[in-house]
Amino acid sequence: MTKEVKTIAEIQDLILAELRAQPNTAGVKSIIVTRHGVDSEGTNWGSTYQLLPGTARRGDCEAALRDIIRRLRAMYDAAPGN
Repeated sequence: MTKEVKTIAEIQDLILAELRAQPNTAGVKSIIVTRHGVDSEGTNWGSTYQLLPGTARRGDCEAALRDIIRRLRAMYDAAPGN
């Protein structure tokens, strides 16, 4: 299956929207996703992130992020150069 290509900014927006849609993580302020070389899972982004949880609890955010990132990494690759 060919993955759709999105910019890092688009991927960050998708992740942030999903976090904010969940009651326990709705208060998250921001997330930063980084692009890297293709890893053993065949994806080129997401293994490193910074999280500013705002009013959301860090543990809730980290648990939600694991699920969201795992799913989105299977769907999207990061565009080159960003």
